[in-house]
Formats: sequence, C-alpha cells, structure tokens
Amino acid sequence: EAEPEIVKTEIETMREFNRKVARAERILYMKLLEGGSEGATLDQLTSEMEFEGASPQVVKAALGLMMKEGLATEVKLARYAPTSAVKPTGGKVYEVLVEKIYPGSAVVRVNDKWRARLDPYDYDGPRNLIKKNARFTAAADLYRMNGTLCIRIKEVAQKL
Repeated sequence: EAEPEIVKTEIETMREFNRKVARAERILYMKLLEGGSEGATLDQLTSEMEFEGASPQVVKAALGLMMKEGLATEVKLARYAPTSAVKPTGGKVYEVLVEKIYPGSAVVRVNDKWRARLDPYDYDGPRNLIKKNARFTAAADLYRMNGTLCIRIKEVAQKL
C-alpha cells in the first residue's frame, strides 16, 4: 500500500522539475538574447540564473532543451548563444524600438528612421519583449498595407 504513494511523489517531483525547467527556459532565452552572438558560458548563465532561483541542474536541463528545440547554439567551446543571433534567417536585420502599445498592435520605430505598425500575427519572438521602450535587433521585412508601413518580425537576434 505504501508503493503508490512513493510513485506519486516521484511523479510530482518530476512535474515540479519540468515546471522549473520551463520557467528557466524562458528566462534563459532572454539572458541569451541580451548576450547576442558573443554568447555566454554555462558558468555565467548558472550564476545569473541563481538569482532567479534556478539550480545548476535546472539551468543545464533548460539549456539542453533549448538546444534540442533549435533556440540556442554552442558558438565556441562551451559558449552558448541564441541561434537567431548566430545565423539570422531570411530578411534584412533592423533595429526596433517599441514606442507605443495599442490593443491588437504596437507602434515601433525601425532603425531610428521610420515608424511602423507591428501586429501580433507578424511577430515571431518572445512576448515579453513587446513592452514600451524595449529595443532589439531582428530579422524582418517591411511592407505597406493600405498606405501604412508595417513590419513582419521573423526572428529576434539580440535584445539591446
């Protein structure tokens, strides 16, 4: 009769670990974006993530998961960077500054020259980057729709 309870706690422990890894993965991705193409070592990432309450095992598991999903890459020996910063996908690379957020869209300044509209369906990147005054570089396409300049962000390369 004691056996099912032990199994249950093992399952609960595994679920809790997976939750911690998922949370750490989101935070770690933002840290990697801040580092850009230079990347960071596992020791640097582990020490930064300790402030977020993540153990070294959780950080290693999150980094392994990110590499498996293609979000992170090993750039040099034991240095990790976001895949998007190392080899940007199609489209030109622009510097984007979020100026104002409206329900259903945002107004962004592109390369400190143009204002463009960013719709949710045109943005492939971390949601928590879309905040007022957030700056980042991204592989993107500019296009006009009904006389309005719009931007389609394919991949965020670096958080500035």
